Amino acid sequence: GKGSPKVRMIEAVESAKGGPTGTNGLGNIVVLDRKDNSDSTRAVRDGFADTVYGADANGAVWRFDLLDTADTISTPVFTTATRTESNMVYRQPITGGLVATAGEGGGVMLMFGTGSFSFVNDKADETTQSLYGFTDRFTTPTTTVTRDKLQPFTVAASASGTSRQVTAGTRPTGALGWYLDLPKGERFVGYPDVVAGVVFMPTYAALTETVGCGTDGKNWVFGLDARSGAAALSSVRVGSPAGKGYDAGTGAVSLDTGGTAPVKDVAVS
Repeated sequence: GKGSPKVRMIEAVESAKGGPTGTNGLGNIVVLDRKDNSDSTRAVRDGFADTVYGADANGAVWRFDLLDTADTISTPVFTTATRTESNMVYRQPITGGLVATAGEGGGVMLMFGTGSFSFVNDKADETTQSLYGFTDRFTTPTTTVTRDKLQPFTVAASASGTSRQVTAGTRPTGALGWYLDLPKGERFVGYPDVVAGVVFMPTYAALTETVGCGTDGKNWVFGLDARSGAAALSSVRVGSPAGKGYDAGTGAVSLDTGGTAPVKDVAVS
């Protein structure tokens, strides 16, 4: 085709004080077509990418507007939970994938989880990690959504130990999404998938005691209502439409994979 294509670099550096410092890196991205590229005021798909979301190891989710001429952005659209350790500030890292759906009020709903299983000491990391879903409302200027604006959920094991119940906490006024804190030592390092309004999210609980040099751990898959975060596996059937179902309130089940390495992808139809 005609034109003068060029490579652009858009740098994302937080301007707010008190956040994490040190080495960072942008992980997986999701690319959207939200606007008419010839008239960015029109929310009409035209077949061309114009919005990119990416998340980093410092727990920030960024929105890159490809129709904007700016080469730097300084305000993330979301940041994960923060903790201080040895006078250093850390956030829950985002190393897995993101998935996007239509959000309320013309916004974009993004779902992802936190945690890492890429580095030597990750196996022993027992800091709390979470699953998140939030709506980017495209405020001007950009404002950062934090978890105090999200509906909390808690998870508890069933008597069998092979499934989990998910229960809602107190919903904040003007909630922009939801979050669920995972059990100790569990993390999300895979890729979420949305099918029929349910977001499926694989998680992995590494065992700190292992034999040999292999990876030991247990895999789970969460099935949550993409919009509300509520347990949604009761609407799922295993194997076929007439297959096994799950009890009301079931939000996660263990995966018998025949192995102990992390499951990163979910195939649901």
